[in-house]
Amino acid sequence: MSPKDMTAKLKSATPDVSSVVSPEADGAPRDIDAFRQDLARRLHILVSNQLRCWCSCREPSCKRARACRAPQGHCSNRKPGKPVSERQSARSRAMLARALREHGERLDAERERHTGQ
Repeated sequence: MSPKDMTAKLKSATPDVSSVVSPEADGAPRDIDAFRQDLARRLHILVSNQLRCWCSCREPSCKRARACRAPQGHCSNRKPGKPVSERQSARSRAMLARALREHGERLDAERERHTGQ
């Protein structure tokens, strides 16, 4: 198989985002469930590539690409995470909410500073 054929095959295995995101709606997703699934798949790929899970993966597409391709929507080689207690989960949610609120306040203050000039 030539390198050109392999590149075409890998590109065909990559999901087409244009079917999920509408170009005329300034990037707003047409189908929110498809958008969420695609985002979750991309996050799995990102984490799996950082952990280099593809090095020992049995999936042929991952071996060829030397990167996680997540053909089933998640990395088949990644170990499952530790179970999280309800207390840890609530704490993580609270930390995330606080960080988002603080970031929003900083953005509002900066926007106010720029519009006030």
